[in-house]
Amino acid sequence: MNTPRLLGLLLTTSLLLAAPASAQVLRGSSARAVRSPTPAVVAPRVDWNAWRTSGVTSPSQPHPAVPAPAPAAPGRVACDVTENGAGAPAFVEVRDQGRVIASGRCGSVIEVPGGSYYATITLESVLDRPQRTVPLEVPSNGTGVARVDFPVSIVEVRFTAGGQPAFGQAVLVIDGREVGSIGNGVPARISSGPVTVIARYRAQTQTFALDLRPQQRRMLVLAF
Repeated sequence: MNTPRLLGLLLTTSLLLAAPASAQVLRGSSARAVRSPTPAVVAPRVDWNAWRTSGVTSPSQPHPAVPAPAPAAPGRVACDVTENGAGAPAFVEVRDQGRVIASGRCGSVIEVPGGSYYATITLESVLDRPQRTVPLEVPSNGTGVARVDFPVSIVEVRFTAGGQPAFGQAVLVIDGREVGSIGNGVPARISSGPVTVIARYRAQTQTFALDLRPQQRRMLVLAF
């Protein structure tokens, strides 16, 4: 046997045995690459507890609810109500955007959250029970004071018939509204300003238009 040819065959066989399996080809066939199997892709597990504690919002989780602001600390409502400068009984309503959120007689304990409001004051000591609405600032942990002064007058009507005292009735009207009525010789406390007096005795009627000044006392003596 030819020695050089034998050495070449041995060398070729050694090289084929040493080559990796993916690079080996069969003699006399076309060369083909041997594909390795594609490894499966495994998605990492999501630790939702870690998401919640980290403060990061997952796209598949809803956004956390925004906490509502804490309500303002409460404050108290006080009244400084006078008629002609002297203290007078009154009732107060605290309004927020037109809605009554608290009410009570002036001097009682009334609490609302600190903020800006309107206070509607009703004077209880006069016949027509006038009202005034004023701005009211109530500080948190403090006291807001609603201050109103009402001008008040007094009207009295005395009836006579045939020169003698008579029993009649007088109706008092303010701004077209009947606010009350009084009998013979009975003084009535009423808001100052224009007042219409309709005096009736039996089938007879007398009407008077008055313009009352603050603290004025007006007496009408009517003969029928």
